Parts: sequence; C-alpha cells; structure tokens
Amino acid sequence: MSEDSTPTQALAVYQSGNHAMAPWAQFKEMKAFAQELLESGYLPVSIKTPAQAVAIMQYGREIGVGPWEAFVGIHVIQGRPSPSPELKLALIQRSGLLEEFKVGTSNTGATVTMKRRGQPPMTITFTLADAKQAGLLGNKQWQTYPAAMCRWRAIGALSQLLFSDVVRGYMPDELGAEVNENGEPVAQGPDGVIDSPAASAEGDATAEPAPHP
Repeated sequence: MSEDSTPTQALAVYQSGNHAMAPWAQFKEMKAFAQELLESGYLPVSIKTPAQAVAIMQYGREIGVGPWEAFVGIHVIQGRPSPSPELKLALIQRSGLLEEFKVGTSNTGATVTMKRRGQPPMTITFTLADAKQAGLLGNKQWQTYPAAMCRWRAIGALSQLLFSDVVRGYMPDELGAEVNENGEPVAQGPDGVIDSPAASAEGDATAEPAPHP
C-alpha cells in the first residue's frame, strides 16, 4: 500500500472489482483495510488475522457481495467457504433469475418451490424423517426449531439444484457445523460469545459433505 493510501481507498479498490480474482496489488490494499477492521474490534471473533479477513473478502468479491456482507454471511468450515442460507437466497433474488418462490412449513417438515427463468418449477420437501435419516436430530436446534430447520434445508437443496451458478458452497450443517434456526453455524468464541460468521467446525478436514436431500 502506498504511503498516501488510506483504508477508504482500500475499500474503493475492493468495491471496484468485477467479482473476479483481485490483482496482487489490490490484495495489499485489502489487507490494509482488513487490518483496520480487525483493530476496530467489530469483526467476528473467529476472524483473527488480516489474511483470514482478506480470504473472506475475496470470496465475497467473487460472488458479488461487499466486505461486511461477506463477514456476516460467509462461513469457513473445514477450510471450505460456505455462504449462509440467507445469503444464498439473497443472491438468487438479486440475480433476476427467480420467477417463483413458495414456502410451506408444518410441524413435520417444509416444502419449497422455486422456478428459474426459462425452466419449469421445481419442488423439494424436507421432513423430520429426512433429518432423522441424516442424523441431524441430535442437534438441539433441530429439536427446538424443527420447521425452520427443515425450511432452510429445503431452500439450500433447491438452490444448489437450480442456481448452482449463482450460489456456491454446501449448507453449513452439511459440512458438520452446528447451526441455529436460520441455518447459520454457531461456534463458541474465546470470549464466551456465541458467534456465527466464519465459524470453523471441529473435525476431520478431509470429511466429505453429506449429499443433498
């Protein structure tokens, strides 16, 4: 970063990208911006270094979101970046390709219908029976918020099928993370605060994600 550059200029460099790989010179600017954010104390506790922050910013750049949305909505689990279910849905809605979106929930499951422009509608149902078969019911969030958990599972599976070019990455719980009622990972930070963004799940880094329902 040049001596007369500022964090504001670094942010401008980030925002001016075309959602592709940033040139090496821009990485230096992004790192300087990340350092300022770390010193603010406002980043998720799981982001401990400028390099980690830059990695999340770069992934956000590639899928078309800004730094703060990336920090809030992108989780790194077993080394794999995974947008949250809410961020995936937002990206689909912004794409202009979604023509129909319906959600129905009950005490036993959720049914989601999506229609991509130029294609027939597709419907997926995810039930508590599916969750039991996948070994998910041991998670306390599945016991407390069964309808919400089924809903986000169905949305995630349908998003991957119809909009894989818009959304990337598996659902966080498919990579072994414990998630809340919104499908976002939860992790105990070093200061005792429950923190969702960029959480890293414990476990074998070589484990394969579960198949989509």
